[in-house]
Amino acid sequence: MANFNTIPKADLDENELAEEMTEQFRIAKLYLDPVHLRMNYQEELYRTYIDKNNYPHSARVFDPRIFRVIETITPRMVANEPTGSFYPQESGDEVTAQILNAMTKYDWRRAEMFPKEVMFVKSMLIFGTAFGRNFWDFREKEKTQMEPKKINGRLVWTPTNNKKIKVTEFDGPNFETLNIYDCFPDPNSSSLSNMRWFIYRTFSTLEELEQENDARGSEYWKNLDKLRGAVNKKMQQKNNLPGGGQPQNMQFREHRRIMLSTQEFHGKDSSNPEFVILRRLTRDRWVYIVPEFNLVIREEDNPYFHGDLTIVHGVDYPYPGELYGMGEIEPLDRIQRAINAVLNQRLDNVQLTLRTMWKVRKGAGVDMHTLVSAPGNIVTTDDMNAVEPLETPDVTGPQFVQTMNYLTAALQNGSGITDYTIGVQKSGDIANKTATGAQLIQNEANAQFKLKIQLFNHMVIQRIVNQWKDLRIQYTTEAQKLRIIGKDEVNQLKQNTKLSQTTPDGEQIMPGELEKKAVLEISQDQSFAFLNVLPDNIQPSIVGDYDFIATVGVDQLNDPTVMQQNFFAALDRVLTPEWSQMLYRNGKMVNVLMLTQKIFEKLQVGIDADNVLTDFPKGQNFNFDMPKVNIAFDSLPKSGKISAAANAGIQIDPNDPALDQMGTETTRIMVDPTTPQGEAIVQASGLVPQSQTPSTEPMQQEDMNQVMQGAQDQRQQISNQVAGNQPGQTGGMINGQ
Repeated sequence: MANFNTIPKADLDENELAEEMTEQFRIAKLYLDPVHLRMNYQEELYRTYIDKNNYPHSARVFDPRIFRVIETITPRMVANEPTGSFYPQESGDEVTAQILNAMTKYDWRRAEMFPKEVMFVKSMLIFGTAFGRNFWDFREKEKTQMEPKKINGRLVWTPTNNKKIKVTEFDGPNFETLNIYDCFPDPNSSSLSNMRWFIYRTFSTLEELEQENDARGSEYWKNLDKLRGAVNKKMQQKNNLPGGGQPQNMQFREHRRIMLSTQEFHGKDSSNPEFVILRRLTRDRWVYIVPEFNLVIREEDNPYFHGDLTIVHGVDYPYPGELYGMGEIEPLDRIQRAINAVLNQRLDNVQLTLRTMWKVRKGAGVDMHTLVSAPGNIVTTDDMNAVEPLETPDVTGPQFVQTMNYLTAALQNGSGITDYTIGVQKSGDIANKTATGAQLIQNEANAQFKLKIQLFNHMVIQRIVNQWKDLRIQYTTEAQKLRIIGKDEVNQLKQNTKLSQTTPDGEQIMPGELEKKAVLEISQDQSFAFLNVLPDNIQPSIVGDYDFIATVGVDQLNDPTVMQQNFFAALDRVLTPEWSQMLYRNGKMVNVLMLTQKIFEKLQVGIDADNVLTDFPKGQNFNFDMPKVNIAFDSLPKSGKISAAANAGIQIDPNDPALDQMGTETTRIMVDPTTPQGEAIVQASGLVPQSQTPSTEPMQQEDMNQVMQGAQDQRQQISNQVAGNQPGQTGGMINGQ
């Protein structure tokens, strides 16, 4: 039995190292074969696959309930970019956190993470477990570029006059979602923290390895001469090898192709033969072998400074003490198969009822080829009593609906995904017809989704981003220019930092110094910017160390339509006069401009806020006075009564014994809170004042009515446009295209 602990290079030669890895692969495969077999069955339910050779029913209809469950959860988890921020571990500043956040968003988009994230999440939901890996990706490629030719003093561009140039295709952190059937982790581990090694399988050709050596200008892959001899010998013996030379241990991986009525073609191309490469990762060493030939083709120390496994591990439902979790399909497996069985039994019964069988007496002269149940068909026979239909009773009809309703309810209880969650409203679902019932269902679904998203953020997103940050720190050795896309991101950096007013060397840019380049170069329309980053801006030895903490975005949990309704309800509430007065008493006011922008930017209704907002007409000066308030005089404390009386020109003795009863016969006094005396009275009262109709001077009433009517018409027009852009509305921008 091999020792699974990491062994220094000097203690093992290449043959022993290859044998150790082969043994580890064998142990991991022995543990995973039953797991992969179960995954094959789960994958069949997602792909709605029925094996016609082993299915007992003539009808082979698949009710895609599980497919809908997976496709309902996936958008909730990956529809938006991850939200979160970097925070210092000990000490730090906002500028460094904003730079790291901007770098992460840049790297996330450049690595095209959205489709990779979708594949990762689907692996989690279908199989219960998903694996991926982080790595620094540097790729160069050769391109053809035209060169101008000067003719008669003019530059002439022709395709025939060109040159070859080498350009950097990619240089930054990247992520790869691994095929679940190609992952062979330490079978004794229960998490990444106690995983001693991780093996994953890849496929390559000798030509690809040689090309990579040539591109790097060094022997990145070794023993290629030995590998070439082994591959040539294999190709000569191909016809005598089991499977025609195709890689072994591929049965579970090949099952995907079987569901597509095809087969696995790895190793089938004789012109460029392909072989398996096993890559073993530990925290301090990486080894690559070709197990078919027991040949080590690369071994190196872990090149990354963070010194951790580069593997990312995620589960849907964690199972205590096990590395592999449960997915959405595992608890619903038998229910889905029962639904298919009941449905196909019913269809078989209906088919037998409609296309009945016959009883035919032997030797009665019945032409058997005419014995077909079809409209208008004629059956020829010598004896009219020789043919009788064999009646098949409708045994499934009475219980079919009841059974299907029970199984459907059981599946929804097991998955937590109801018809309301996926947007289907049934006439018999009474709970969904009321606002309270719908809200309860939605809250329950949101709680489940929130747990999934929090677990996904903790296990996957935070690990990816924090390792990307470490890779950025390691490989950022010179100035970098990163493109920041989106007005929100640009405004956040502009408002929260002084990067747009500071040079990369830390010098302050004074007004008018246009020749100096800022750290943050903002475009004219502020829709994008370029962030100039120096190594000093992110090195922990200078700015401290930071961790990324992911958060659950509200957009991931709530329906956009419900969010819009709640937004407008809150907007109507905070714009009431009573609410405005309470804000005014606390020195605050509603930022109506920001709210208006958020309506069109966050709700994505197809209208740009810049096209909605406009300035007041020039030449008109609108003067809105602050509202006055009424306060009962007898409700004031002693100090308040003295101040109120003084404001009215009346002097009251503070020692007057009748001061407490003073004002009981007085109803109310008018107080102007904009004056120092009035403000003192309001503060001394400690009471919420009652609103008075605000003064509109010096604007005339006719002008005010005209302005208010115009504002009301504009708001109604905007509301109509917003409503017309929602899904399901007719004549809107989306459906009207």
